[in-house]
Amino acid sequence: MDAMDLTDDQADRLAQIIRGYRKRKRLSQQAFADRAGISIATMGRIERAESRTLTDSTIAGIEAAMEWQEDSVRLVVLGGSPIPADHPRPVITERGVLVRDDGDDLETRWYAAWQRVRDLPGAPEALLLIIERYLHNPRHGET
Repeated sequence: MDAMDLTDDQADRLAQIIRGYRKRKRLSQQAFADRAGISIATMGRIERAESRTLTDSTIAGIEAAMEWQEDSVRLVVLGGSPIPADHPRPVITERGVLVRDDGDDLETRWYAAWQRVRDLPGAPEALLLIIERYLHNPRHGET
């Protein structure tokens, strides 16, 4: 994971989600900052949507404090939903194929989706959103 630069809209979205979570859990900014392993000053900048660059350690800390899987911050700032920590972990193989750790082989479906988006501008973000939508569909895309 690399440091992440945020647009104004992305910083606002992340700030709203973190603030909402913190208030629902009745955590002070200091308590959340302690859970995330970040300073109270950093926490304040994130909640005021003033942070435009998040370091790897800040991202990892937010994901841990929010009980999200790795890369959930990226999904959230792109307009998607986080993946809860207790959700089966997706794995992306070298061909861009998604399979789940629980043995559910989705190679054909995800390889076809990957082929459709790989050459589009912003393809990595588009692929993340497709994967996120699939993972949060209780029927896993079945019609």
